[in-house]
Amino acid sequence: MWENLDLDAIDQELRWAHDVGFSKLRVFLHISPFIQNSTQYLKQIFSFLAVAKSRGHHVIPVLFDDCWNGNWADGKQPEPIPGLHNSQWVQCPGNVKFDDATLKNYVVSIIGTFKDNDAIAFWDLYNEVGNSGKTINSLPFCIKVFEWARLAEPSQPITSGWWNGDIAFDLINEFIFKESDIITFHAYCNTSCTQ
Repeated sequence: MWENLDLDAIDQELRWAHDVGFSKLRVFLHISPFIQNSTQYLKQIFSFLAVAKSRGHHVIPVLFDDCWNGNWADGKQPEPIPGLHNSQWVQCPGNVKFDDATLKNYVVSIIGTFKDNDAIAFWDLYNEVGNSGKTINSLPFCIKVFEWARLAEPSQPITSGWWNGDIAFDLINEFIFKESDIITFHAYCNTSCTQ
């Protein structure tokens, strides 16, 4: 999406989303385009937010993600596997190693740039902390991400969504409930499990 930002296609998709009743959009960012050319990336995000706002949407940017493929590389990505949900999705940062200064700069720059942008509903700092078998190993990084986000002083709330009630996630959940400005969650079940 960010390597070849097609605003016409995005505008069409956002019109469809609006027509079926969507008002909020979670949009995944990635550190890769920021590392390649942060100035261009920030301009692209501005452009995307303008299109979203023009269609009546508020955006929920996601900075990090523990889902699916931990190994990734820049450039053309593998083609999707037909019939497999998010088959070529990549984590951020995943198994690619960055020093804390680089990761902190990414968080503070992105949030600092858009901290008062009214097209942003809130920040989902870290999607599904501990997924892909990482469990508690992701908590130290999650703690840093929240600290860095606070340094940027966003006017919008920050959160990380609860998604796993397994005991292995108790410390992660305790942390995100304590540190999130609003509580968000994912429910992967039928309606009977939420009652």
